Amino acid sequence: MSDLKYDAIGLGGADVRLGSDFYKKAAADKLTILDSSPVADKTTVPYVVKNVGGVRVGIISFGAMPADQVVDDFQLRKVRYAALKAVRSECDVLILLDQANVVNQEWLDRNSARFGAPDIVVSGVEKSGMMTEQVIGKTHIVPTSYQAKDLGIADIEVVPGEEPKIVVQKVPLDDKFAEDVNIGQKVDKATLATIAGGDLAPAPEAQRSMQSPYYSPRLCRACHLQQYEDWSKTKHAKALKTLVDAKSTTPECLQCHSEAYRDMQRYTPSSDPTASGVECQTCHMNALPHGMERREMAQKSTVSPQICLSCHTHDRSPKYNEKTYFPQVAHAGVKPTNTASVSTASK
Repeated sequence: MSDLKYDAIGLGGADVRLGSDFYKKAAADKLTILDSSPVADKTTVPYVVKNVGGVRVGIISFGAMPADQVVDDFQLRKVRYAALKAVRSECDVLILLDQANVVNQEWLDRNSARFGAPDIVVSGVEKSGMMTEQVIGKTHIVPTSYQAKDLGIADIEVVPGEEPKIVVQKVPLDDKFAEDVNIGQKVDKATLATIAGGDLAPAPEAQRSMQSPYYSPRLCRACHLQQYEDWSKTKHAKALKTLVDAKSTTPECLQCHSEAYRDMQRYTPSSDPTASGVECQTCHMNALPHGMERREMAQKSTVSPQICLSCHTHDRSPKYNEKTYFPQVAHAGVKPTNTASVSTASK
């Protein structure tokens, strides 16, 4: 991140879970970490103010809190708001990094007059489903995204005696932009180190035993050739390949893109990039293993929409629609037997 010229970063949930290792690495790489909480690490600062072409730009963070520490809510607000008031008085434009997702309409109505409203709020991943900015008063709450797949740009015009004029946009970092070779190599190195070290995130909850063995789709192919060929043409079969191509074989992605990872909690790079995507076992776990008996096969082979929702959550897959998505992966002639509740889909 220091190579990417970050001026400051706030604390997300994953950063906090890394604990002292995160702060030591950031300090070694001369990264400025912002934390305006009463339990801030000694290497952090509550805010920074930078002079950009004569404009004073302040940056403050309302970051995630450590799960293993009890933080008094009143004391947390007191320390945060004192820092907010201080930095607001020192800058022309204020950016708030809101990984804790504190800022909303109610919060701004209640606190803007007392402490000063931020001009730009960069939300945490919980609001990654936002497609456009939300403007409340003078504050622009802007969309964010997972894994730096998009670049947020803010054009700010400052005229003395007037409120800043702000125009924001979210630019997808797709194939139109050439990859930085140096950064790409560092990402690959870090990913391989994570895999080798076995530092893996838990798979999402699913309707299976944690001790269930892994069944390769090639085992199913022996008897279910037509179904195997149906599956091999779907995006599910290529779910792991999409991560390999995007160099995103990280634990948080593998838990939904690789059935083998979900069952064995380990990812091993394969010469076959189509291996272990979303497979037979992902949807038909209740039917495995089975022999030649035909008892209760209709019941066992039925796919519950709840299985889909374990990965197609509102945050991960905001455009998910069972009626349009299911036919893309269903076997020929198969229709959904029931529908998952909307309330579950939004969780």
